[in-house]
Amino acid sequence: MKISVLDRFDSVFDDWEKLIKNTESSPFISPFWQKLWWENFGEGSLYITKILDGQEVIGIVPLYLNGNTARFIGGTDLFDYQDFILKNGCEEKVIKTFLDHAALLDWNEIELFSIPENSLSIDLLERLSGGLGFSFEASVLETSPGKCLPETWEEYISELSKKNRHELRRKFKRIQEEGYKFYTCEEFDLLDSLSDFFRLHKLSGVDKSDFMTTERERFFTEIAIHHAKKKQMNLSFVEMNGVRVAASFCFDYGDYTFLYNSGYDTGFSSFSVGLICNALVIKSSINQGKKFFDFLRGDERYKYHLGGTDKSVYKIVLSKK
Repeated sequence: MKISVLDRFDSVFDDWEKLIKNTESSPFISPFWQKLWWENFGEGSLYITKILDGQEVIGIVPLYLNGNTARFIGGTDLFDYQDFILKNGCEEKVIKTFLDHAALLDWNEIELFSIPENSLSIDLLERLSGGLGFSFEASVLETSPGKCLPETWEEYISELSKKNRHELRRKFKRIQEEGYKFYTCEEFDLLDSLSDFFRLHKLSGVDKSDFMTTERERFFTEIAIHHAKKKQMNLSFVEMNGVRVAASFCFDYGDYTFLYNSGYDTGFSSFSVGLICNALVIKSSINQGKKFFDFLRGDERYKYHLGGTDKSVYKIVLSKK
């Protein structure tokens, strides 16, 4: 195994893209996402480790250093999942090689946030770190509900609990009586549509209004433009009386739909426009043949009303003994 340590994205971008192309992934572990975050919010110094088996890149560990602590590139405010970038079948080789390398450095801790519960990294880090001079600590950072999608909308409705099924049908009946439209914006209309998304996001509550700073609006805009060009995102709306009243900002990756964020006008709460919009995004995902709808991190009630079940997201801390 060979290791190359890089302090710029340019030297690793193409290798990184190739590596994630053949793995189950999320938008958060892409080099574009992490580079954009670093350019806008990063502090400290990059420490991107590229691991090669001969001439082949089999792993990338995207870290940055703040003092003597190493962390994944990214923050929990804009990244729902983070992880090592690994070639399938090479997971143990990569993590062992990285830990061998890290053991020789003067790092006090390696803090790894937002690792999903199904990641092989968790077990490998626990199993391999002790013999290399690290203590291992794992804790649940947050929950991340999701729903396996059936083949039809009717099956999806039938899989909801009796109470949630009844409530969803009642809410649809009420908004249908009033009249509404649901649609996904076209790429040519994306920038104007993002303005409506930001408006609706801020109207949803004080916490969301505080979250959506000018800097984060720029980040969302760049992310949306990039993924729209790759046909990997959709921005959907519910409209009533000619006005957009709810929005869902999603990513499409393979068989998955990721609900990254949403918003609604609280003046239309009596029509449950936020929940209806997200339900119709699920319906659209089913029609496209998606297999899983990931509501991403947070335990908001609507996720469970729409059939979400919890998955854990972990924080791993490796400390020098």
